[in-house]
Amino acid sequence: MLVPRKMAVSPLESWLTLRYSMPRVEIINVHDKIGYKPETAGKHYDWPSTEELAEILDNETESNNGIVQCKNVLQIRRRKMNRHKYKKLLKRTKFLRRKLDDIRRKRRQRKFEKDLKRIWKRAGFREPPEGWQAPKIYLKQHRGKSE
Repeated sequence: MLVPRKMAVSPLESWLTLRYSMPRVEIINVHDKIGYKPETAGKHYDWPSTEELAEILDNETESNNGIVQCKNVLQIRRRKMNRHKYKKLLKRTKFLRRKLDDIRRKRRQRKFEKDLKRIWKRAGFREPPEGWQAPKIYLKQHRGKSE
């Protein structure tokens, strides 16, 4: 099987993964767990009932508490690289995203002020009361360093 160069795992990495991820002393014998005997391989197999399966699964989870299971290194590396790329993208587009957010806030504020104007015109006023200013609920209130 060919593995792309970027996704390949070095021999050292493979060895370390096996050494530190697989259980050391406890060798899990699957045949003993499910009750398989090689001499009865050609004969009819009795499937365990759902209660027996549930019991086996419960015993497995209890016995595996201290054992570290091996995970696919390629999946872990891919997830890690995707997370890294995403964070890098966020860092790179930080100010662009801030600018877009500001534009959207200004648009919402304009729409809000337009709705207020429509409301007081419908109420019979031609202009808002003197000295009245629309509340700035969508715009950020920037403060200087001295404040």
